[in-house]
Amino acid sequence: MVSAPLLETRILGLIKKYSKPTDCLVVWGWNMRYHTLSGLRQGTKENHSIRCMETNSLGTIHDPQLIAYYGREYVDDLKRNNPSVFIDEVKANRFFENPEWVIHQKNPALKQVIADKYRLLTQESGVSVYVRKDLL
Repeated sequence: MVSAPLLETRILGLIKKYSKPTDCLVVWGWNMRYHTLSGLRQGTKENHSIRCMETNSLGTIHDPQLIAYYGREYVDDLKRNNPSVFIDEVKANRFFENPEWVIHQKNPALKQVIADKYRLLTQESGVSVYVRKDLL
C-alpha cells in the first residue's frame, strides 16, 4: 500500500495532466481534498456522494425515494458537466464499513456513464481514477 501523501501526489498529477483549469472533477465518496488541491470545481451539486448510496455506514438517508432522487441528480450533473476526471475513492475511505456496498458500480446509471465515457487509468490503494476517453 502506498502512503497517503504519495498516493495523493500521484492522483493530483493525473488530474492536472488530463484537466484544464476550467474543467471540473467528480469524486465518488467522501473526499474534498482532490478538489481543493487541484483547484477544479465540483462536477456535481453534491460534494459527498453519500446521499446517492443505497447502503452506507453513516446512515444519513434511509428513504429509497430520496436515495433514487439524489442518484438521478448526481448522474444528470455528471452528464451535463462532463468532468475530465472521475475518482471513486470509497475503498480508501474509512467512513464506509463495507466499501463494496457503495462503489460507483452499485448505481446502474452511474456505472453506465462511467463505462461509456471514461477509461480506468489507475487503481491504487482503494482509489480508482478514470479519465474521459476523448482526452486519452
